[in-house]
Amino acid sequence: MSPESASASAFQPQEFRRREGGEETCILFNRAVFPVAHEIPFDANAITGQYTMTGSAAGRGTTLFFHGEDRDLVLRHYRRGGLVARLSEDAYLWRGLRATRAVREWQLLVWMRARGLPVPEPVAVRVQRRGGWYRADIITVRIRHTETFMDLLAADGLPAARWAAVGATIGRFHAAGVFHADLNAANILLDAEGGVYLIDFDRARRRRPRRHWQQANLRRLRRSLDKAAAQGKLRFAESDWQALVAAWQGAVARG
Repeated sequence: MSPESASASAFQPQEFRRREGGEETCILFNRAVFPVAHEIPFDANAITGQYTMTGSAAGRGTTLFFHGEDRDLVLRHYRRGGLVARLSEDAYLWRGLRATRAVREWQLLVWMRARGLPVPEPVAVRVQRRGGWYRADIITVRIRHTETFMDLLAADGLPAARWAAVGATIGRFHAAGVFHADLNAANILLDAEGGVYLIDFDRARRRRPRRHWQQANLRRLRRSLDKAAAQGKLRFAESDWQALVAAWQGAVARG
């Protein structure tokens, strides 16, 4: 059994709810990793008090990396982007628990892993509701020994075979009906053995497989690469991109 399969087989989902004052908290978690809901570290203070912080990454918000329960873990707080962030950087309109971004991402990750797609293992999500608004966090297992597609291209570039591997992997997701809302070079991870993974499925969703959105999703990746190249952050040849597209087409066709 592969490490991915072994991890998936150990998945033990659990739900915990608590109401204190005017705030209601719901936590979905894998008790195979964290047996007790109230011990899950959903903020930096809890991490430093119980576990070893191993790093951070800046983006729309700060993503924290830490080691605990014999795993490398990732904590991400859901934050808004764009102009709406000026009104509230992390509060979202409440439309029910199952409609929250955290729970939708959790459910999608569970679904994808059950189908063998290369994504992070979900560990826990927390949704805190107060009135008509909520805030949320998610913890996933960090995929070890990987670098982003962006960083690898910025360093030495990649051979056509690695571009093809990226295209084939994206094709698998598209064939399964997974639309990645932020498909860019920073959300694709590669390891030294040729493995390719997608991360950050906030706002991602399942759709009926159709070429129009699949191609639009792929064009989004191309725009991110062109933008980075225009800024001098990386270089690539058109033949590299064509290797990716050809492999993507093959994977989508195979379904």
